[in-house]
Amino acid sequence: MEAKVWVCREALKRLSIEHQYWAVPSEPAAHWFDDTWNWVALLRDHCVQNGLPLPVYTKCLHGSDGYCFEIETQGATYSGPVRHYADKSDAENSAAHQVLHALLVFGNGDDSATFGPHTLANGHEDLLAQIPKPPLPPTGYDKIRPVSVSGRACSLQHSCTPETDVSSSRKPKKRKRKNRATLPEANTEPKPANSNLLPLSQSRLPAIEVPVEQEPSRWKFNGHQIRDQIGQLKTYTEKLTRVCQMLDLQPPEIKVERIDGRLVENEGIYNAAAYFHNDPFFTRAGAIGCLRRVSGTKKFVIESCAEHVVAYLLRVVDEDTALEQENALRRSRRDQWWTHARRSCGLT
Repeated sequence: MEAKVWVCREALKRLSIEHQYWAVPSEPAAHWFDDTWNWVALLRDHCVQNGLPLPVYTKCLHGSDGYCFEIETQGATYSGPVRHYADKSDAENSAAHQVLHALLVFGNGDDSATFGPHTLANGHEDLLAQIPKPPLPPTGYDKIRPVSVSGRACSLQHSCTPETDVSSSRKPKKRKRKNRATLPEANTEPKPANSNLLPLSQSRLPAIEVPVEQEPSRWKFNGHQIRDQIGQLKTYTEKLTRVCQMLDLQPPEIKVERIDGRLVENEGIYNAAAYFHNDPFFTRAGAIGCLRRVSGTKKFVIESCAEHVVAYLLRVVDEDTALEQENALRRSRRDQWWTHARRSCGLT
């Protein structure tokens, strides 16, 4: 159940991104009717896709008041929430809406309330015959007939034939009581496994074991290790050089431009930015650690620009590390689900 909940949650997340403008219809109500949906066609498609009998519409006479339809499917009869409608199509759509809502919420009428071979047996036995079935272990009840199409349990069939004398006619009854006493033992047998997870008995292709390769990390060091290494350095230019060495990057070129027009004074107004030339990612990023109209000495401006570049590189390393950990956790969950599925089928 936890795996189903997780799969449904992931599916809803993906659908909400790919289909942002999907409209979800409301539940059937007696005070209004949503005529923007073709419920008759939707109900028919649902029955065809899930192997259910097609719905049977029955028109109810209401004089000159309007139209009313009852729909029979899966042994139950449904009608719309309103007694009658002025339009014939509205009456059919309202009843079909009620039926489709009941099938989706309360199931298809069988005990398991799930889709599968049991549902296909209701109306599509030709499709049911094409579903592969795993070999079942012998239970000793070869004479038990399978479940009929209507879902009712068939009676036990015995190979012995009754004779004319009284003593022999009682033997089937004793044997029947014996079968009833031992019948619960059949429930202890393992249930049939999912045929998609069973190995092939006669495979035409040899099995190939694909080793799981761990995805290499982009950076040799994480953000915490880099911060520990540069914590004792005094200037940010030294810290920038050390960070680039740990990340296998060539130190960037810091360009400083004086914009106040003065040439004699040591202090002035500067623009500055750093540029990487040998790494494709940082080269496309362009100017990093940009400073505009900063007052001070040229050395002060270079230190300020280097400080911004160091903070930028640490932020990139932290984001890449978090993304790699998230991907590793997703792969671990997928492998755990696969291992659990194989173990539940008795394959490991």
